[in-house]
Amino acid sequence: GIQVELSHHQGLVNIEVDTVNEVGQFLNDAQVELTVVKPNLGRDKSTISQQAPGQYTSSFEARQPGAYHVEIAVKMGGNEVYRQSRG
Repeated sequence: GIQVELSHHQGLVNIEVDTVNEVGQFLNDAQVELTVVKPNLGRDKSTISQQAPGQYTSSFEARQPGAYHVEIAVKMGGNEVYRQSRG
């Protein structure tokens, strides 16, 4: 599964995604995609880079007032294995 942690500081949101497979082994070399839906409903897509075994981190600016929605998709070999949304 995946565990997502978000932290906000001075207009910057840091995101940390921890990934493991069904037997608890770290998912390494996965393609982790981040989609941020901004308050004006604009969408920004990016790839999250791996920083440690099973751990992927990124950040994005959140300076517009209003609600943001975050979608994370984890793919292995081109197949989506996990998806999670936060808003």
